[in-house]
Amino acid sequence: MNSEKQILAYRMEGARLNALRGLCERENIRLTAVAPAQEGAPLALLAGQMAPAEMAYSAASLSSASASLPPVSEEMLVLSGFDSPALDRLLRQLREEDLGVSLKAVLTGVNRTWSGKMLCGELKRERRAHGA
Repeated sequence: MNSEKQILAYRMEGARLNALRGLCERENIRLTAVAPAQEGAPLALLAGQMAPAEMAYSAASLSSASASLPPVSEEMLVLSGFDSPALDRLLRQLREEDLGVSLKAVLTGVNRTWSGKMLCGELKRERRAHGA
């Protein structure tokens, strides 16, 4: 699995995307702005962390599952390749640069085959459950 620090940014545009791009350039973080048409793709595929054999299986299983899900409706960040100190630093920098995003997740073995739509729905359910 690729350990390069990277961020998948969903629904982030304009000045906020440019500010995030600047932060990523300064910190040597790869940034991928995910287009709405890519929201049904597996997270690991967008992060460049999916083996070719895994792609066909994931694409087939996600195509029907994600088609019925609503699109990502707000900004969301998926983080990969960050150790704990680097993650803490990034989160602090996001707050300091007024780039806070309520929907954030780390790419894991559990969610790597999920689509952005699936992850967004799960993060929103968690947020409602915690009363935020």
